[in-house]
Amino acid sequence: MKPVRLSVVALAVFAYFVVSAVVSIAAGWPSQFEGPGDPSNVASEFVARGTATAPPLLPFLLLGAAGLLVRRRGWVGMTAAGVLLVIGGLFIIGGLGEIFAPEPVTTPRSVLVVGGVVAITVGGLLAGLSAAHLAAHVRAGKVLARQA
Repeated sequence: MKPVRLSVVALAVFAYFVVSAVVSIAAGWPSQFEGPGDPSNVASEFVARGTATAPPLLPFLLLGAAGLLVRRRGWVGMTAAGVLLVIGGLFIIGGLGEIFAPEPVTTPRSVLVVGGVVAITVGGLLAGLSAAHLAAHVRAGKVLARQA
């Protein structure tokens, strides 16, 4: 598994989430995971809860950083791949949380379902590519290799 492919996917997902966060904030679509959000306060809720279509700020920033660092050799690239694997799992959980958000919801249900399906899909893609990347390194015996 080439780290460039994983990096390109991670950065494309990052770019998608930039656009979806801006759209959600502008439209007033707060996250519904763990209860209804405040449509008038989506921008500040984005930091801790995310929006209906984008993750919270910390996983969002980790996605971008890991997407850039996964191209590096050695422990830095391996750690970045591990971070992307965990983030992929978190996106799957978050997507399910948005799809199955209980009533009352303050975001249109169609937005929650589409955003949740996208999050589950990209989460699975990130997790799968990251796992393949890590497995390829294990098979090649490069796990403990040091950079010169």
